[in-house]
Amino acid sequence: MLAILSPTDPTPKQIEETNDLFEAGLQSFILRLPGKEPDDYVDYLFGIDRKYHSRIFIPWAVRDLAVGFPIGGFYLKFSEAKALTEDKKEALLHYRVIVGCHSSEEIQEIPIPVSFFLLSPVFDSISKSGYRANPKLLSAQNKTVIETYTVLAMGGVTPENYMGLFEKGYSGAAVIGSVWDDPLGAVHAFGAFPKPAILSIAGHDPSGGAGIDADRETAEHYGFRCFAVSTVVTTQDEGHFDGFTPVSEETVLRSIRFLLTRHPEIQGIKIGMLPSLTLLHKILDTVNDCGIFPIVWDPIVAASKGNEAIIREPDKELLRECLDDIDFVTPNAKEYEYWFDEETVAGYSGVVLKKSEARDGNLSDVVLFNGERVASTPSIFGGEDRHGTGCRYSSVVLCERLIGHFNPLSIAQRAQEYVHAYRVSSATALRFDPYERKRRALKEKFAIQYVTNSFSVDTIRKVLEGGVRWVQVRLKDATTEERIRALKSVRPLCDRYGAVLIMDDDVEAARQGGADGVHLGKTDMSPAMARRVLGDYFIIGSTVNDEDMLVKAYTSGADYAGVGPYKFTQTKKDLDAVLGKEGLDNLFQYNLDSRNPLPLVAIGGITIGDISDIGDTMMDGVAISGAIERAKDITHYCQRLVTEWEDLSQIDR
Repeated sequence: MLAILSPTDPTPKQIEETNDLFEAGLQSFILRLPGKEPDDYVDYLFGIDRKYHSRIFIPWAVRDLAVGFPIGGFYLKFSEAKALTEDKKEALLHYRVIVGCHSSEEIQEIPIPVSFFLLSPVFDSISKSGYRANPKLLSAQNKTVIETYTVLAMGGVTPENYMGLFEKGYSGAAVIGSVWDDPLGAVHAFGAFPKPAILSIAGHDPSGGAGIDADRETAEHYGFRCFAVSTVVTTQDEGHFDGFTPVSEETVLRSIRFLLTRHPEIQGIKIGMLPSLTLLHKILDTVNDCGIFPIVWDPIVAASKGNEAIIREPDKELLRECLDDIDFVTPNAKEYEYWFDEETVAGYSGVVLKKSEARDGNLSDVVLFNGERVASTPSIFGGEDRHGTGCRYSSVVLCERLIGHFNPLSIAQRAQEYVHAYRVSSATALRFDPYERKRRALKEKFAIQYVTNSFSVDTIRKVLEGGVRWVQVRLKDATTEERIRALKSVRPLCDRYGAVLIMDDDVEAARQGGADGVHLGKTDMSPAMARRVLGDYFIIGSTVNDEDMLVKAYTSGADYAGVGPYKFTQTKKDLDAVLGKEGLDNLFQYNLDSRNPLPLVAIGGITIGDISDIGDTMMDGVAISGAIERAKDITHYCQRLVTEWEDLSQIDR
């Protein structure tokens, strides 16, 4: 793993280069500006594309910035980590944490879960003159401690000495000078370091939807290279599984040993389809001979499009031996019943993530330790039961662990979100992009939005028949459970028309009910906190009424802003100041100064007669509620709205 620290006195060019580093695959960036004020951190964060904020760690001293920015975690000095109060420790459980230490003894004293330790100075510093290496940090007696934790070497690390760190037990490095001092630029310097990698030991699917190809696609999304060893070659496509041919054990084990001994940048291992438990046992022995790795096992019983068990009548004693070396097991409910009896699950010290457990008519993913159910998260409703979802789920679990997430429930939720994005993605796309649905929604379906005032499935059907492709369900006085039921009742209808479904206010209802996202008002949860619940692939909108609110929406990770009210409206209580055409135009112009301007939709009292004036303000869309519901012919009214907006779009506004 390679983390990069910010330059201590950054230039505008270096801030721009930080975006380029993220684009090139950087996953962990430590924004540390010694001696600077919080406003300097804000300026740097403003210069970073908002979609990368979740990869950024900020110092504990400026932790209040996390309220307004959806940052990924915190960097703490050893002294700060030691001084944490119990309430602060509890708060940190929801973030990734990096702690800087200067000895292996300090590492062992830290009282909180840590994603990465930075241990320095391993070599003579490049960026800090006179900061000399501590030889003990590369000594043999230090190796045992370093291997026990996830430790990144810091101080004087270059591409030339980077690979040797793995032999000393390090999991990678954190660098400053060797990146920012490169005359050819930071991206060039970053590219000189080997990309962190995972090893997929799984089946080869000729259709490309599952097995090694699914693992590789997921790993690359997370910034990892994926090495692969085939265990079986399947005969299948997306619709049918017709059997498999095992690869010889000798070939499998020789390939694993070859890759692990030659590529120390391999950080973790995902194991998928296997022809026997005996091979699993031999694989684990081979892996253990080569080092210590986080291991995730997807214990496939039968292919998703086939019913015959691949491994018949598992040897439970051999299974228990294998589980001793596995960190995560990711069975679905059927596989869990197949593999785990009471004795086996109670004796397993790793994490079982049991997918799609049915209870009271609902599905949940369940976290189990030592046979005990310790947490669960409801499944996300909607999407197709597509080929390769299990492979992707397990690969996400490994990648999330490697980028520093420790909370199994949080890991399970991120895996759910990625798989849900896959389930609702385009079936015709050559390559899965988890951001595709959100990007297309904001670009292609944003213009005319219907916001329910009086929820009715029949009204929504008429709206969709009229060509509107964005529906926001607003149920102000309902419970979360009632909102979830409402969303589930219209999700199939929205899918039939290819429409976007948004929940108003209620983040948890949006996640469980299968909405594409949530719209948040000024008194609701902040977009930054909503992003922590919903992850990266859901749409988050925010209501704004002035420049300050627009800035907050932008910095906190909103995907779009609802600007209003345009006119007085009776459908909304506690109305902000009416903006009118001039107010919309002023906020649109202000929005243009942002690095990546937000899509803006005008809201509040809008009718078809306002379309032309709002179009003059260059808004990206309009949200309409009462005027649609009052229309005698809702479908015809919506058709007119769509046509009016399309006619405006033909004009160079």
